[in-house]
Amino acid sequence: MIENKIKIIISNSGHEWTYRDYKDFQIWSAGDSEFTRILLEKKSKNFDVNKIKDILKNINKNFSCIIKTKDDVYAIVDHCRSIPIFYSIDEFSKDIIISNSAKIIKQQANLNDIDKVSALEIAMAGYVTGYETLYKNLFQLKAGEFLFCYENNHTKCKYYDYLPENIFNCSESEMSKKFGAILDKVIIDTIEKANGRKIWLPLSAGLDSRLLLCKFIEHKYKNVFTFSYGPNNNDEAKAASLIAKILGVAWLFVCSTRGYMKSFFVSRERESYWDYSDNLCSIPTFQDYLVLSKLNHKKKLPQNILMVNGQTGDFISGGHIPKQLMQENVTIDDLLESIISKHYSLWDTLKTSGNITIIKQKILKVLDLRADGGYSQNELIAAYEKWEYQERQSKYVVNGQRNYEFLGLDWSLPFWDKRIVQFWKRVPFEYKFKQRLYKYFLYQYDFRKLFSNKDYIVWQWPGFMKIILPICRVIRLTLGYKARDNFIKAMLYFGMYRDLYAHLTYKEFFKYYRDARNPVSFFSKQWLVEKGVKFDSI
Repeated sequence: MIENKIKIIISNSGHEWTYRDYKDFQIWSAGDSEFTRILLEKKSKNFDVNKIKDILKNINKNFSCIIKTKDDVYAIVDHCRSIPIFYSIDEFSKDIIISNSAKIIKQQANLNDIDKVSALEIAMAGYVTGYETLYKNLFQLKAGEFLFCYENNHTKCKYYDYLPENIFNCSESEMSKKFGAILDKVIIDTIEKANGRKIWLPLSAGLDSRLLLCKFIEHKYKNVFTFSYGPNNNDEAKAASLIAKILGVAWLFVCSTRGYMKSFFVSRERESYWDYSDNLCSIPTFQDYLVLSKLNHKKKLPQNILMVNGQTGDFISGGHIPKQLMQENVTIDDLLESIISKHYSLWDTLKTSGNITIIKQKILKVLDLRADGGYSQNELIAAYEKWEYQERQSKYVVNGQRNYEFLGLDWSLPFWDKRIVQFWKRVPFEYKFKQRLYKYFLYQYDFRKLFSNKDYIVWQWPGFMKIILPICRVIRLTLGYKARDNFIKAMLYFGMYRDLYAHLTYKEFFKYYRDARNPVSFFSKQWLVEKGVKFDSI
């Protein structure tokens, strides 16, 4: 019996969770109802781990679910952890608290001890990897797994992993056709979810949002509204405007201003948004949020819409595979260096030998690899993609959906449908590297000539700030590349993401610009300070 041993606490702030009591068991769920529907079709008085796993194998969409029977509890996140679940286990009584809110558990269990390795990860990467969060004894479920509690025990069960399997043995053309067929099914399902509602799609010059928009138009769903943002005269928005015009779709540009960010950053709204979306393990993302918040304050943001973005077509199609791992004779050291150089570089000064050693140990632990292991090239590439999938993508990028939930908006992630994820698991690495197969598909598809003849040039300098380009050229020719790169970093304060630096004065920015990588560097510092962690002590 588990009575009084497990406490389930659901917060309905943000994503709506539903509760149903079926006498023999209770279900709390959020997101798509595919899993609970099939579960109920196969319902019996007794659940077991294998039965749950068998159902989960065929679930493609985004959801989270907690099932409580007389004797057991199952807390389940989907294959990409789109709606997170957290838990804590009392070290003395062994009682368990499960919740969709890490903060509720922290308060209920009085958890205040900072995990120093987690704080270091937040500072260096912007999120905590593995099962940990910022606080000791407060844990998160990873993508594709569930927590099973039984007979005063518990275990974590993995039902989905992003590792290569059943690799395709067919031509590039055949794989392209397979992907197109799967994508069409996913788009049709997304249209069904919209159910006549207007789809809002953030549109850029990139391939992913462009492809989704083309597919909606191809499938004759015209109730689509696109929007772009950033400084005036930025190249991303210019390209998006042309794409929307060619497709005959409504498009709106919302200028991102430094003034709005300044006032927003010190507002109660920002504090509440961070409080809701960080879940004590990830720096909140401002992607889309600032522009949608601005529209909401102006009463120009409808509520009965479906938000659809292009996350994360570039990763899932192989665009993040490091060149370093495609070389001959790669080793485990190359894998570790590839992960650290890309994902643990928010602050250069934190990349000390001691910190790097700690991070390497954490990476090896998360991937269950040995530092002295002799791994093949394919194994190392697979390990890299698995790490990014279950750590950065699921915990930071996909967590960007909290943007929409905080504003009461429904969302869909077509590129994170498991059918698409499963397809790219089967593609050989040589066809994923540099998105070879994905780009081949796009050139073959070429809807309205938007992929073969539209290679948009996007600079990080909007409008008149392109004057920096000839200055950079002069500096490079006279003083060299290092001086040019240093100048570019000093000017980022005035670049494409100027609004995300606006909470800083230029004097504050200039003090740290050589050390910081991007705006997230400063957000990570601020977030830790607000949690009572002294950044200088990390």
